Amino acid sequence: MTGERGKFTYSGGFDHLVRARETQGKYARPYEGVEGVLRAALAEGLEAVLARQIPQDVAPPGPHLMSAAAKLEELRAEFAGQSEALALHGLVIATSRRTDPPDEARDTFRSFWTDHHAFLLRALPKRWLYSALMSFKVFGWTEAQRISATELSVFFNTIKLYENERLHSTRAPDQPFQTLQSASQRLPYGLTRFSLLKGDLDKNLLADLWKSAEADPVLRRLACPLLIDVNRDTGGIFRRLRRMRKRRRRMASKSED
Repeated sequence: MTGERGKFTYSGGFDHLVRARETQGKYARPYEGVEGVLRAALAEGLEAVLARQIPQDVAPPGPHLMSAAAKLEELRAEFAGQSEALALHGLVIATSRRTDPPDEARDTFRSFWTDHHAFLLRALPKRWLYSALMSFKVFGWTEAQRISATELSVFFNTIKLYENERLHSTRAPDQPFQTLQSASQRLPYGLTRFSLLKGDLDKNLLADLWKSAEADPVLRRLACPLLIDVNRDTGGIFRRLRRMRKRRRRMASKSED
């Protein structure tokens, strides 16, 4: 593919990527009426929202969700039969993805994770916990929270890209690659190769993320359990690397005998 050498993967370069991210698509437009929806929902306080249960028969609205009221109804349908707070928390997260989120959304997010984190950690599916983590990039009230959440978001999004690419192969999540490597193989972008026998890149990456997340008393409640799950997971890149490392060490040991 020498004819493509030097061409951008994403035409227009990074200026175009940033401009598209900030000005195009649905994420550029805030939800209509979000302040009023939040004020109405919180009229009796967040404790009252936590105590209210969503009916089981809530029907989702149509596909065009430009208004905060419609988005809240969609979320109520997703969390039907559970606490109204889960839908409201979802609306706050969705609002953080749009431009110019209002103070009401920011304050509600902070109240959730300052005072009701135990409930959220117990009740939310994993995907919503990841979404909440990413909302700390916008709604975090300390620089440490925002920096750590940004680091973790890049980490989990990179894993998402990598593991989605792996789905197009024939390998199962827990199936490591062969450990044979050719000396002629090179990494892209001029990066140096990672040594399975001696390298600590995987461990150091996780250690740095943990240290950053653990330092904040609020963010650690959410981020540290998610990182512990990464360490426990048997079907991710880190467990595959560990198996490959063990296999490589066995091969090296046999070659020395």
